[in-house]
Amino acid sequence: MKFHRIAFVLLLSIASHANAATQRMTYGEPASRNLTLQRIYQLATEKEDPTAMYALGTILAEGAGVPQNYEEAFNWFFRAAERGSNEAMNYLGVAYASGNGVPQNNAFALRWFLKAAQNGSVEAMVNAALAYRLGVGSPVDYVESAKWFEHAAARGDAGAMNSLAVLFETGTGVPQDHLAATMLLTQSAKLGYPLAMENLGVLYANGDGVKRDNLVAYAWLGAALEAGLQGEDRDVTMQELDVLAQQLGAADLARARKLVGTFTAAITQHPAPATPRHQPSSNPRNDSSAFKPSYL
Repeated sequence: MKFHRIAFVLLLSIASHANAATQRMTYGEPASRNLTLQRIYQLATEKEDPTAMYALGTILAEGAGVPQNYEEAFNWFFRAAERGSNEAMNYLGVAYASGNGVPQNNAFALRWFLKAAQNGSVEAMVNAALAYRLGVGSPVDYVESAKWFEHAAARGDAGAMNSLAVLFETGTGVPQDHLAATMLLTQSAKLGYPLAMENLGVLYANGDGVKRDNLVAYAWLGAALEAGLQGEDRDVTMQELDVLAQQLGAADLARARKLVGTFTAAITQHPAPATPRHQPSSNPRNDSSAFKPSYL
């Protein structure tokens, strides 16, 4: 088994981001929704309220009750950012990175990510870390990437914990530290992050920085599936579980399956905060896929 790569594929599309930001406005009867939209527009235009400006930007980006208009959405995000909205600053970075509503400009994207991150936006911290890791708006800088992942991890972001753990495991941007990697993966896994559970299972299966334990490896890999691991990672994990099942005796396999339930129940009782982040695939390779920033 090989250690799994950093979770560099970030989750949301602009549409799902905007829907999450406005879902409390879009429930109910059409008349009620229209009143809510009118109120938001009034607050944005007459009161110049940055929260309302950001909400209006998300509505326009989504086309929630209005024609979708990325250019106009960008304008409202810019106005909100000028008035101190960290969410809007991060979204401007997203817009520049993706070219939605404005010509793509990676240097501007990183600039806005850093401004929002320095103001405390965890999502922007992750985006800045990704930008430095992938060379978006800056030459690749593993040290800066590790620094911003560490800031986000310190604020409880489970995805950032997983990413930082991989950096410690591979010695990328930080001194190699198997213990730090294991601790971060354990913390992220206990918060319910599926890829961290998978990575932790692989560590125990390989004996990397921990005592090799196929029973515990099976339990964490099984818990990752129960937590919703998707795509290639799910397929690979199922194969790994088959290998471990053959290595475990009948009694240990029964214990391992019971432990999967124990881990899953504990995680369900203490779920991670809703953080739109995400799961990739196998071995510690660097992801060179298109930069997909985090929106929320």
